[in-house]
Amino acid sequence: MAKKNTKKTKGERVLTSAFRVSYPKLVEKDELAGKYTLQMLFEPKDLKGLKATAKKVAKEAFGTDDVVMPFRDGSDKGFDEYVIVNAKSNFRPAVFDKKGNQITDPEEIRELIYGGCYARAQVVVLPYEFAGKQGITIALLGVQFVRDGEAFGGSSVSFDAIDEVEDDDWE
Repeated sequence: MAKKNTKKTKGERVLTSAFRVSYPKLVEKDELAGKYTLQMLFEPKDLKGLKATAKKVAKEAFGTDDVVMPFRDGSDKGFDEYVIVNAKSNFRPAVFDKKGNQITDPEEIRELIYGGCYARAQVVVLPYEFAGKQGITIALLGVQFVRDGEAFGGSSVSFDAIDEVEDDDWE
């Protein structure tokens, strides 16, 4: 089957199901990627719609769905029960609270959308061709907070568990 032109194939918008947020870079661009980024951790059962859309877009663009897909096994990154999907944008994504109110204050965004909370996202599923590879990528349009979750990363230390340090301990 002949390859279709991806420039003529439009992406498809999707409102995802709820996922756990990891590594949100929604206020400043990620230094390595040069884009706003969000890692979405989905339970496998919650990916049916997004996977179906990715296959549809791939077939429209390339005539096959046997291309590089954006779904990664979370066990490689310590998230055994999740499938990882990365989304990115050149433009700052819109951020909304649970009630649908848009949040624009950078500090409020950082407090609302943190690694470990639950959110859903408006994304565009897009085809790409790069260095001889064909695949599907996810463009991030907006994120909506759904509910709190246990924050990822960082451990806390209680100062009650630490003995007092005397000045002469450092000499």
